[in-house]
Amino acid sequence: MHSLKRTAELIRLSSKLTDGLQLYNTNNKEYLAGLATELLYKLKHFRDNMEKGD
Repeated sequence: MHSLKRTAELIRLSSKLTDGLQLYNTNNKEYLAGLATELLYKLKHFRDNMEKGD
């Protein structure tokens, strides 16, 4: 159940990042960088938990 919830969160963040990149302009660089950083952080933890079998 935890992995399903984490997968949904990763998909949501990926969608926000994709939407932001499609509307990319110089005014939202920090926002996109924040989304990308959050996504990478969560992907790392998702991978670590999958390796542990969670």
